[in-house]
Amino acid sequence: MKYIMLHGLVQSSESWSDTVKVFNDDFEVLCPNLSDWLSGKTPCYDTLYRTLETYCEQFEEPLNICGLSLGGILAMQYAIEHPEKMNSLVLIGTQYEMPKYLLKM
Repeated sequence: MKYIMLHGLVQSSESWSDTVKVFNDDFEVLCPNLSDWLSGKTPCYDTLYRTLETYCEQFEEPLNICGLSLGGILAMQYAIEHPEKMNSLVLIGTQYEMPKYLLKM
């Protein structure tokens, strides 16, 4: 079963390094870099979310997604729109909607 960890704004996948160490080899933990998903594109929430959808399409089994802040907003929207693809959802420091000014920083 896949565990996808989504970091917050102004962070990277390295933000999860200590957390990932807790998992044993039975867990497949994936920590994509959200900034890589925006490379060469206009940074906006919709682009980031659509890239998450495409990323998750490659997996057939239900996913466990953990999101921190911006990663949590993305994870929450994905869970709402694709409940059949979810096994579990963990939100940390997550707003209930995307602040309009956030990605402009």
